Amino acid sequence: MTIREIPRSFLYVCDACGHEHRQENAQGHYTESVPPHWSRLRIRESASDNEYLLCESCGIRTILAINRVMDNIKAELLVKGEPKNDTD
Repeated sequence: MTIREIPRSFLYVCDACGHEHRQENAQGHYTESVPPHWSRLRIRESASDNEYLLCESCGIRTILAINRVMDNIKAELLVKGEPKNDTD
C-alpha cells in the first residue's frame, strides 16, 4: 500500500477573465488573500458592496478604465461650469 500526501493549496480565480493562480504547498493564504501582482477591487455603497479579485492584467486594465472615467467626469463638469464639490 502506498500513501502520498497531497500538499495543501489554494486556487485564486480572476473575477474578470477567469485566469487561475494556484498557491501550492501553502501554509495559509497570501496577505489579504491576494496573490503577488493581483488586485482586490472593493466598491462600497450604502445599498450593496462588491468585491472583485483581479489578475495583474485585468487589474491594470481596470485601473486605466477607472482613470479614464474619472477624467471624463472632470472634463464634463468643467465644460458645464458645475462646482466640483456638492455642499447639499
